[in-house]
Amino acid sequence: MKPIQPLLIALIIVGCTAVPDMPISSPTEPFPATQTPRPGNTPTDTLVPTATSIPLYRLSGTVFFDCNGSGEQDLAYCLDNEEPLEEPGIAGIQICMDGQSALAICVPTGGDGDYSFDTVPLGGHSLFVEGPSGDPASEYRYINVFNGSIDINTYDVEGVQVPAQRLAATEIRSLRDPIPINIVEDMALDIAIMQGWLSIEPDYPIYSYFDLDDRSGNVRNYQGDTGIALFPKYRPGTFDQHTGIDFECNTGDPVFAPGPGSVILSGPANDLGALAVEILHHSGFTSHSGHLSLTLVDSGEAVQRGQLIGLCGQTGTEWSHIHFQLGNRHGQPLDPFQDVVDPATDSDNHWIVYNKP
Repeated sequence: MKPIQPLLIALIIVGCTAVPDMPISSPTEPFPATQTPRPGNTPTDTLVPTATSIPLYRLSGTVFFDCNGSGEQDLAYCLDNEEPLEEPGIAGIQICMDGQSALAICVPTGGDGDYSFDTVPLGGHSLFVEGPSGDPASEYRYINVFNGSIDINTYDVEGVQVPAQRLAATEIRSLRDPIPINIVEDMALDIAIMQGWLSIEPDYPIYSYFDLDDRSGNVRNYQGDTGIALFPKYRPGTFDQHTGIDFECNTGDPVFAPGPGSVILSGPANDLGALAVEILHHSGFTSHSGHLSLTLVDSGEAVQRGQLIGLCGQTGTEWSHIHFQLGNRHGQPLDPFQDVVDPATDSDNHWIVYNKP
């Protein structure tokens, strides 16, 4: 801990002299004129100024790419590696202490994503995280805050045994939001950042994409392909007026929650009997996983990213697949492969199916 210039606080107490007693006069006599004595030079008591130092502490940690969305720097299949490796630290990230005040101090992360503030005053502060400048392709948009783990014990649903899961309870925030911290001692704080947070695991192949052309009879996916998707073999393209992404799977394959949130629908989603689970995520966005053979969560239940929410099926359709759909807080469907949401309506959100560009 490095000392700083002492802060001098002086408190002066000024002494007072008592006023002399006034003579008591008789009711029949005039009040005698007297002169009030001037205060004498009585010494006053003064506190001697003392120096008070403000404690300073060290804040350090690592900023890393949270590939699997766990909130912790752990082993993951990241950056298309063939075996799980430790999630990489990110160089060139700017970490600013109290970044919106005149006293802001910023430090860049090193080659391993490490950072350090060596003289942080005692008390509450805010951290602001800024992505590498000049490199839009590596833009990071979310901070994933780890709040511990949740154990879900095995249970049965309609004769199907749901396996136990250990999940990371995380809170996903916009990169624009400050991280509140309270410094009372030297502190280590790792920061997990993500480019997107919606994912489907395992990696099911895609049958068809979102149709970006709202004209009837015309189709166009996010890559500009205009071909029609053919089942059961995947073709680049989509269906006319298709408002989601169709993933190929076999009946009974697991379907996972793409992000933390609250279940607002678990059961039939239309008149055709299609079973679905719909989750309300932050900022009012929703995800919809449809055509399930069985739903494994209840309405009102809080779920975490990666939690088993249902089984793949073909309810309400002729083939087994998952219809994955996103909706914004205005009820409008979104393309999960869209890089940037319309700034006029949803500027704080970014959606991709996988946590990478």
